[in-house]
Amino acid sequence: MNRISAKHNPKSHLSMFCGGKNIGKARICKTMRSKTLGLMLSQKKETLILVLPKMQKASIHTFFMLYPIDVIYTDEKGIISEIKNNMRPWALFFPKLPARYIIEAPSGFAKKNRLRKGITLQLR
Repeated sequence: MNRISAKHNPKSHLSMFCGGKNIGKARICKTMRSKTLGLMLSQKKETLILVLPKMQKASIHTFFMLYPIDVIYTDEKGIISEIKNNMRPWALFFPKLPARYIIEAPSGFAKKNRLRKGITLQLR
């Protein structure tokens, strides 16, 4: 995964690739506001990439969410370090490892695309 440059605004989208296969588009969330709101109260099932300022352990909550999600943590190179499948609304998750990017996707996304720890995701 290449670093997401400043030219991408909070509403821009990138395509995600795994093993050369396009697995979907994701909206980039770089601002504090966009990361805080995330998918809260959203009825539209979309995928987000939350860009953290540095490698860090960042917990996720699903308060005010209307559907379950998969949460995928990656490092700066896009290597998956942790996955939380089917995280239900009103839950908390505390990762074991630091990450640079957090992907929030509709539940089933990780399984459908055979994502697992150690696999590399690329953004284009």
